[in-house]
Amino acid sequence: MRHKTITLCPTTYEIARKMPNFSQWCRKIILNADTINDIQLLELELDRKTQLINDIIDGKKVWIPKQGWVKNMYDEVEEESQCECHGDVECGYCTGVEEE
Repeated sequence: MRHKTITLCPTTYEIARKMPNFSQWCRKIILNADTINDIQLLELELDRKTQLINDIIDGKKVWIPKQGWVKNMYDEVEEESQCECHGDVECGYCTGVEEE
């Protein structure tokens, strides 16, 4: 083993002091840095896709062929055409028009 000195702020020093084997933990982090970076990138991608799915469900995004998911520019128009009682598009009950 070779020695390497690192500088810690007071907060990180207190955390490291409480660890049973800080040197071993540092070695594991360094040896697994690529895996840790991959996991962080996957977490960011998961957050982005979760937001996209929520936007699709909420009607904030629509699918445009050859463009993908884009912001729904007609969101206000669609909301106006929806029934006030239960959200269906012009159910007839709210508009006063009976369905046959």
